[in-house]
Amino acid sequence: MGVGAFFGLGLLGPVQIGYRANKHYYQHEYHLSESAGTGIKGEGVSTSFESGILLPTIFNIFSLAASSVYFPPRPDGPENKMNFKGGSVSSISFNPNNYTVIGIGMNLSSAWGDWV
Repeated sequence: MGVGAFFGLGLLGPVQIGYRANKHYYQHEYHLSESAGTGIKGEGVSTSFESGILLPTIFNIFSLAASSVYFPPRPDGPENKMNFKGGSVSSISFNPNNYTVIGIGMNLSSAWGDWV
């Protein structure tokens, strides 16, 4: 779920900004090859919040995008847990990383002389 805005910024062209909440579902299943039907299953859920900006046509040639993802602490602790069934491990705690992604691209229409 998210919200965004789109507006023009002079020579740089259009700008899109946005914010959204993401739900991440993790699942893991492991079976031993020599004993079919036995193994462990694990699952967990975490939430992240993402904010980003997109400049789709800078000077009609390039596109630029940046997005930052933040995993907030949970009420029961900063880590998320994956719970397991069927093995000797009942749960594993993990701390999701916060990260930023930056990308640059070329407008194919400009690069190929309006061929595309």
